[in-house]
Amino acid sequence: MLRADQKITRLKVSEKDRDALEYERNLALDYVTKQNKQIEKTNLLYQCQIYDINDKIKNELTLLDELDAKKKAITTEFKQCKNFVSENSTVEMDLIEKVKMSSKELNTINNAFSKYEVDDVTMRRKQKTISKKISKIQEKVDEDVEKIDKLSEIPTIKENEMKFVSTQRKSLVQKMDKLTNEHKELMERVSRETKPLREKKSKFEKVLITKKSELNKVDSKIVVKESQLITLKSDENNIMSEIEKTGQGLKKYQENLSGIESELKVKKNCLKSLSNKLVEGKSNLDDYNRQVKPIECDIEKLRHTRNESKHQMQTSGSRNVVLNAIMEQSKKGNLKGVLGRLGDLGTVHSKYDVAVSTSCGILDYIVVETINDAQACVEFLKRYNIGRGSFLALDKLHKWERHTTCSNSQRYKRLFDLINFSSDSVKNAFYFGLRETIVTDTLSEASKIAYSGSQRCRVVTIAGQLIDQTGTMSGGGNPLRGRICISNEPKTRQNSSKPHSEEDIKNFEDKIQNLKLQLDNLYSKIKHCTVSVESIQKEIIECRHNIERNESQEKYLDEQIKFLKTSLSDKKRKVSNTLTDSEKLKIDRLEKDIKTLNETRKNIANENDSLEKEIDAISNECKKMAGPKLVELEKSMDDTNDKIGQIDSHIAKIDAEKISTIEQLERLNERITKDKTELKQFKDEENEYIRILDKNEKEVVCLIEKKNELDTFVNNLKSQIKEISKSIKENEDRQRQLKNDFVTIKHELNEVNHKVEDAKKNIRYLKSSRNRLEFYKINPTDKTIDLIVYTQEEIFQHNIQDLKLELVVIEQDLLKITPNMGAIEEYREKSIKHRLRARQLAKITNIRDEHHLKAQEFKKQRFSHFMKGFSIIGNRLKQMYQMLTLGGDAELELVDALQPFSEGVVFSVRPTHKSWKNISNLSGGEKTLSSLALIFSLHDYRPTPFYIMDEIDAALDFRNVSIVANYIKNRKSQAQFIIISLRSNMFELADRLIGIYKTHSITQTVAIDCDLFQKPIEIEKLNTHEPQTEKKVSQDSPETCEIIPSLS
Repeated sequence: MLRADQKITRLKVSEKDRDALEYERNLALDYVTKQNKQIEKTNLLYQCQIYDINDKIKNELTLLDELDAKKKAITTEFKQCKNFVSENSTVEMDLIEKVKMSSKELNTINNAFSKYEVDDVTMRRKQKTISKKISKIQEKVDEDVEKIDKLSEIPTIKENEMKFVSTQRKSLVQKMDKLTNEHKELMERVSRETKPLREKKSKFEKVLITKKSELNKVDSKIVVKESQLITLKSDENNIMSEIEKTGQGLKKYQENLSGIESELKVKKNCLKSLSNKLVEGKSNLDDYNRQVKPIECDIEKLRHTRNESKHQMQTSGSRNVVLNAIMEQSKKGNLKGVLGRLGDLGTVHSKYDVAVSTSCGILDYIVVETINDAQACVEFLKRYNIGRGSFLALDKLHKWERHTTCSNSQRYKRLFDLINFSSDSVKNAFYFGLRETIVTDTLSEASKIAYSGSQRCRVVTIAGQLIDQTGTMSGGGNPLRGRICISNEPKTRQNSSKPHSEEDIKNFEDKIQNLKLQLDNLYSKIKHCTVSVESIQKEIIECRHNIERNESQEKYLDEQIKFLKTSLSDKKRKVSNTLTDSEKLKIDRLEKDIKTLNETRKNIANENDSLEKEIDAISNECKKMAGPKLVELEKSMDDTNDKIGQIDSHIAKIDAEKISTIEQLERLNERITKDKTELKQFKDEENEYIRILDKNEKEVVCLIEKKNELDTFVNNLKSQIKEISKSIKENEDRQRQLKNDFVTIKHELNEVNHKVEDAKKNIRYLKSSRNRLEFYKINPTDKTIDLIVYTQEEIFQHNIQDLKLELVVIEQDLLKITPNMGAIEEYREKSIKHRLRARQLAKITNIRDEHHLKAQEFKKQRFSHFMKGFSIIGNRLKQMYQMLTLGGDAELELVDALQPFSEGVVFSVRPTHKSWKNISNLSGGEKTLSSLALIFSLHDYRPTPFYIMDEIDAALDFRNVSIVANYIKNRKSQAQFIIISLRSNMFELADRLIGIYKTHSITQTVAIDCDLFQKPIEIEKLNTHEPQTEKKVSQDSPETCEIIPSLS
């Protein structure tokens, strides 16, 4: 304590100190006045800015309501389109199912129709064949009937002709007789001259007449035999003409079959080609459909990236503004000690870019040299309301310098050691951000390092997966990169992951537009491909129908060709079987006879010719000798004779024709009978075919009507499906458009919300900044002056830029003044101190004396109380130790009896049969017994309500455990003992046992009252089948000894 004269000296010193601070106080008061003016202007500026931002917020909120209304309208329309597409898709599927069912029915009808068509073609062709046969047979019968009609008149005509010719011959014979008589008279007159010649001529004439008669007979025989031969060969000739016609028909059918086969081959190739085109078209359609989804995903990703880029550009704008403003002021020299952004002050290999960007969260902090430089930067940002910035002061990071050196004994790579620093001064800053972060290649390695060992590590993978020291894992999504400069890449690429520019966003828009064009192109290809596939399917159906029709035609032609070949072989056999053996012999004989007769006729004709020449020669000589009258007479006789010969030949021919006609009539009648029987059979077959065709025609008419109904129904369904598909397509296109509009409006809403949120943040920041504004008080006791709240009219009278200029002027004035702001408070304190010292000087001595007396009294009381208790505890300790050790001794001694509280107490013991020792030199069991003796002594001196003892018997043997346990058992009436023990002779004496165990990772307890087990064994056996209930013992009772054993 100070004396009164010292107090007087200090009083004078305080007065002198107060007077020395007067100049600095006045300078500080001037500075405070200007600062209050600056606060007043800042308050006005903040309110003007708040009002301006509120006005902008109103406009943005109006726009937000409009966009929200558009969003709701788009959402409603989108739901309507979606519901429409869903409902109509169900309707479309139902209609398609109906079309499939109807198509199946149509296919069944078409198959039946095709079958009827094939049967109809087959039947009609058979009917046509039979009709042709019937027509041929009918024509043949008609011809035969007509021939019979004609031939039946021939015998009568021939008889009449015979009569007429006979009459002519008779008149010619009479004329010949007359001419012969005249010739005879004339010759008698010239007989003597021409007698030799006439005799000679007469001989020749007799011979000639005989020969002519023979020749007529031969001609008659030839005519008869030729007529008979023609009659015999007429059936064979007819069959041969039929064979020729059948052969022509067979050739025609074979040509048609060849054409149909080639056409069928072409159509099958066409069907194969169409099938391949269909497979190719469906494959292309599947490829186009598969290409659609990735492009849609790419569009969504690009939209998401574009929106994130816009948001990142907006959010990073203020940060870049802060950095650029501070760096610009640093270049001008207005701000000192600014080094730049931390991420720009070091480089790392591109392999570790993601790891550093993820694990170092302070890369965007601005590094300055001192804390004063950081404060200056903060004041600059506040002054001009540029924004907020985070700073690292290097002068506060020196304590991390010892961790920056790389140790060779480290097992893993520190991320810090992989960074190249622009200068050694920034090492501490990077270490502050990274600490002992370890980098690995894979997550499994990172997990092994992070969770192994007694001390956990902070580990990051090169993919950006981070495991913190607390064990939490983060990562996934788009990895962070580009927040630090890359050492192995050009600078133009180092900024690739930094906030995107408007040009990057425009590139995103161009990519999205290109992908949309690709998507539209794919949709167009899908539509074209779908139409092409449907067209190919129709062509395949038509081609299959044509193939079926051609196959049926081919089958029919095969049957007809087989039939014609069979018919041709039958007719060829019929040719050989037409004539009987006798007829064949007769034909052969007739042909031989005709040949012999023709030779005989030729010989006779030659002889006649020679005889006629001789007679002509003789006649010419006679004519010369007889004169012109004889010549004329002989000429008349020759003409008459020739006519008689012609008439004889004609008569022979008429006889032969009459005989031939009769035979031919017989044959024709037989053939007509046979043809009529065959004609009746063919007509029956034709009638059966006509009946079947009429029946099939009725069934086909029903099928056609049903088919037309189904065609109309299917066409109506297809038109409905087409309309529904068109509506669905339009709604899907509208959905995509609405989705795009929704994304655009959502992006605009996000932008507006961000603007509003940023504006609100600015308002909150301005309000908080304004709330932090406070006029400086010259004296702490001065009344607080509230900031002025300006009205709207007053705010309109001021301009923000003018206020900023005024603040700059005030700031410059303040910079010119270097006040000691503590001088005001110090001056006030000095004045108060001066006044107080004067008042305190009178009281100080009395107070000092009173306190000194009280202190001495308290020290005496403490010493007496302590020594009394120390004596009691020391005596009780000896007794307790002797009891526990059965003969040992213990003693408590003061190190300094005069100053017991300064030097402490010495605890010495003498175990049984051993020397005195300090407690620190005892064994574990001896220390336990000594400690327990001291605790029990303290318990006797001043009992405690309960004791908690943790395995106090761990180092004791069985005897000592029993002694301690029995002592505790006897002392349970004074206090409650809670003991954790593993010794049975300890917890067997307990009133209650509490077992602690763990199941399913949950700790549970079991409480057992030991009184239940003190009953005789016989009673316990009698009650083995009775349920045992826990006896609840109140834990509040002090007369309880609880042992908590550890249960495994």
